[in-house]
Amino acid sequence: MRQILAASLVLLLAACSTEPAPAPPPQKLDYSSLGTIDLNVARVSTVSNAVQTPEQPPYIGHLLKPTLEDAVQQWVGDRIKAVGYKGYATVLINVAEVKRETLSRDKGFDAMFKRQQAEKWIGKLELAVNAEVPDDGYSGYASASVSRFITLPEDSEPYERAAAWKVMLNNMMADLNTQMQQNIQAHLRGILR
Repeated sequence: MRQILAASLVLLLAACSTEPAPAPPPQKLDYSSLGTIDLNVARVSTVSNAVQTPEQPPYIGHLLKPTLEDAVQQWVGDRIKAVGYKGYATVLINVAEVKRETLSRDKGFDAMFKRQQAEKWIGKLELAVNAEVPDDGYSGYASASVSRFITLPEDSEPYERAAAWKVMLNNMMADLNTQMQQNIQAHLRGILR
């Protein structure tokens, strides 16, 4: 019995002295494998209206790297291509935000022995593509709106937070890609190549 207690104590002390894993570096964004969406316009520009999102609680998007806006800018650069000689397309980033909510937790005796979910991150993206070819009398508009959330445990480590953000960001961008591709094909057929 003494040996079991001694072994348990050694394991407990070893577990307490283990340093948490550091946060991984921010993920690299690359959507080029998805192919391009070729628009028969002379230029594509991006305008962000999302910079008006407050950089104070409950908003935390500016603290997460890469930001939602970084991901959208990379997606536009990798996917939306101008292949024509006249007209233009403007990609509008209308909303790119992440909010943090505190979750209620059990306070009972059992709560001391389990790690509870303590916060929820809620992300929202709204994107639109407005295309104009005035010489041809063409005007078109396509948009998408996506949102996702993820919860984090109490006292989450930097690596847990980085991993949660990676999952949430990748899921949001996959949703955005699917919606925008469908809506561009449905609403901007007149300038698709």
